[in-house]
Amino acid sequence: MRNHLCHEPNVQRRRVRLRIWPLTGATLVACLLGARHSQAHMPLPSLGDNAFVLGPSVAYAPGDGQRSGFLFGGDATLTAGFAWASLGGRVRPGERWNGYPYAEAGIWLLVNFGVGYSVGLGSEAPRHNWHWFVGLPIPVSALSDDDPVILVEPYYRPTMAIENASPTLHELGVLVKWAWPMSRTHSAPNHRAR
Repeated sequence: MRNHLCHEPNVQRRRVRLRIWPLTGATLVACLLGARHSQAHMPLPSLGDNAFVLGPSVAYAPGDGQRSGFLFGGDATLTAGFAWASLGGRVRPGERWNGYPYAEAGIWLLVNFGVGYSVGLGSEAPRHNWHWFVGLPIPVSALSDDDPVILVEPYYRPTMAIENASPTLHELGVLVKWAWPMSRTHSAPNHRAR
């Protein structure tokens, strides 16, 4: 009986993971199918392109303990050519919650690559953390040249405590963002906005 109880949380985590992957796959397929039409409104970026990008995120952090589970957040990004910088935060709700306000910066090379710093809040979060960011922004709509572009960005963000280089939080998630142009070189923002 004792072994059965020890393995029961692992079975529940596997079930949650098995439910997340089909949902993530379906989201990606829908985004790719919708991207073909919206590409006509989004030119390739140039160094004169700037955008303000804002939106929510949802993620899952697999693992054991109080740092695993679903995370919900928000992100605000400014882009300048191929570079971007973001401020945001994410929270793992629950009785023993954890929060992670962050700042990050990076570049877009068809895929977003970045690095950032976050402050861990809550009982199980290390106070000072750094993280990598890898995301694939997919434009899903641009109704007209004056409307914001809607982006869906699947991402991976491994977070490490500054005192310990091994990842303490593996975050797999999706950002949904609205992008508004900040320059007149193009009438719609480019699709690389983070």
